[in-house]
Amino acid sequence: MKIILVMLLLSSPLVFGSSFFGKVSNISWGMNQEDHLLKLDSGRVIFIKNNKIEDFINLKMEVYYKIFIDNNNYLKKLIPIYSKVIGLESQVDEYFMPKPFEPTILKESQQAKNIFLRMRRNYKNSGQCFNRAHIWSFEEFKKYKTKLQKVFLFFTDRYIRLYRFHWWFHVAPLTYVGTLPRVLDRRYATGPLHLKSWSDFFMKSKRSCPLINNYSDYSLNQQSQHCFLMKSSMYQIIPRDLEKLELYGEGKEYFTKNDLDKAYKDAFFMPSR
Repeated sequence: MKIILVMLLLSSPLVFGSSFFGKVSNISWGMNQEDHLLKLDSGRVIFIKNNKIEDFINLKMEVYYKIFIDNNNYLKKLIPIYSKVIGLESQVDEYFMPKPFEPTILKESQQAKNIFLRMRRNYKNSGQCFNRAHIWSFEEFKKYKTKLQKVFLFFTDRYIRLYRFHWWFHVAPLTYVGTLPRVLDRRYATGPLHLKSWSDFFMKSKRSCPLINNYSDYSLNQQSQHCFLMKSSMYQIIPRDLEKLELYGEGKEYFTKNDLDKAYKDAFFMPSR
């Protein structure tokens, strides 16, 4: 059966209005009068005019801001809301899987399609991709003990500047049928997809996205490619988790109640398990 992609682009007009809340992930500094790129943990990218950086030079990571942008996605103002809360420990749910993580290997394509069709569809259009992917992975494991992976699609600075793209990553669950990976992105497709078919939907250039093993292969190579793909366990949520895993060996190893509660609240209506 032919898979049809839902025509909703990540680069479509913004739906958040002129202000929203977010946490800063990093800043990519522009060269030769290029715009600077403010990257948020949510995946959003905000442009900063090259001659305006002095207004935002004191930006801090791990701080939530109220972010104001103009109609062209340029940063106007930042107001810090609160720093990272100290003493709020994640509660471990009963869904613990010890190392090493071993994804479930399916025998037939129909099994992948069945997983796809089981994924809840009452998502919010304003919800974040990483929260949808986390709940989809969690619910499949909770109900059927299927251990999915996730696949991150990273857009490089080169691509973002070339196409004025408003996001720097997207993520969805991933499974294997034998040795063949299949992406399960029920927000943007009607069935499991090959990696290239999935990435092509978001890549205006239709360039192939090299598969990488470490987050630094993306973060340190912003000009050589338009995009990269990286697989992870179902427990990693955002790129910061991939970075911590590489640098400190501190990747997530289980689902936590706090992460799940936040993901349900952000991404889906009727947030109950």
